[in-house]
Amino acid sequence: GAWLAAATCSAACLVSLRGVLLDAAAPSFDEAWYLETSFKLWHALAEGRLLDLAGEYSAAFRFKAPLVSVLPLPLYALLGPSYDAAVLSNLPALPLLALALYGLGRRLFSETAGGLAAALALAFPLGASLSRQFFVESWLTALTAAFLWRWAEPDCLRRPAEAARLGGLLGLGLLSKVTFPLQLAGPVALGLRDKRPQEGPV
Repeated sequence: GAWLAAATCSAACLVSLRGVLLDAAAPSFDEAWYLETSFKLWHALAEGRLLDLAGEYSAAFRFKAPLVSVLPLPLYALLGPSYDAAVLSNLPALPLLALALYGLGRRLFSETAGGLAAALALAFPLGASLSRQFFVESWLTALTAAFLWRWAEPDCLRRPAEAARLGGLLGLGLLSKVTFPLQLAGPVALGLRDKRPQEGPV
């Protein structure tokens, strides 16, 4: 199970990296907006204009949640601001997705099921293609899976460390897309029903 998830994740990262390096198509529509916002944030940060940085970050919320535009900033510092550097910021989402699906599958079913879930998700054509473009979906998928993985842990709301992880993942998800809680509504509602304290015999 674990080796399958790890092998598929490694292959997906290599394929995505190759796709980023070979793809010469210019970004458009949402992808272009994320990239433009990311460049504005980077130039304000690089020039030490912290008030402008805060202003650009706040202004982004008028259109979309800006986490995806923030994530490439460390890569810009290493590689310079570019479209390729921006897309490379998607790569860490793939191991997070693999780990979360493996953990969730193992928790709910078996280690083999977890490995297959991770492998199939990473090999899915739509997911594999989106990881090579500067969209929100790769991180949104990974954060959703990570939240549900931690939510599946017994007594997660009563354990401070787990509650903190859930809060952090929820915050990151909201910064990725404001409708993030809607994706969690069904599983969370079912989980709350199962996590309610059971009354003892009268």
